Amino acid sequence: MGDKFIGDLTQERISFKKVGGLTSIAEYFARGKYGSNSWRGNCSGLLIKDILLHYNVKEFCDPMLGSGTSLDVAKDLNIKCLGMDLNPKFGGFNIIKDEFPKSFEFMFVHPPYYVFKGSKMPIYSGKQWGNVAHIDDGSHMHDKINLINGSIQYYIKAI
Repeated sequence: MGDKFIGDLTQERISFKKVGGLTSIAEYFARGKYGSNSWRGNCSGLLIKDILLHYNVKEFCDPMLGSGTSLDVAKDLNIKCLGMDLNPKFGGFNIIKDEFPKSFEFMFVHPPYYVFKGSKMPIYSGKQWGNVAHIDDGSHMHDKINLINGSIQYYIKAI
């Protein structure tokens, strides 16, 4: 494999620096102390921590906060984080319909998993939180086309 470099392409004079780590598949044998293990499918805070440290992030947004893993990591690293989620506990932010309150240097987005028929993957609204399914909750998008379109909308909004 070759060396890895990062640079700021928005600057008139671009300079690159060599970086190590996070150049391959990440695997963690423990989930770490971040977030809640009662939320099936949540992303390991150890991965979020490694990414934030790797890119030297000072402030970021997680618009699909889930159990709050990103907020826990941000607090541990003393980094500013705006955590939002469709879950009313975290503001009821709808990534498909709502506007972001500002732009961010970095965004971490970990959308819900596709829950196919017979799957044991987690369903969030109406089960993990709230009493009824939310129409824009990706864990309820059982049609593959709707899920793909919804996922594309998630990422376009996050850019």
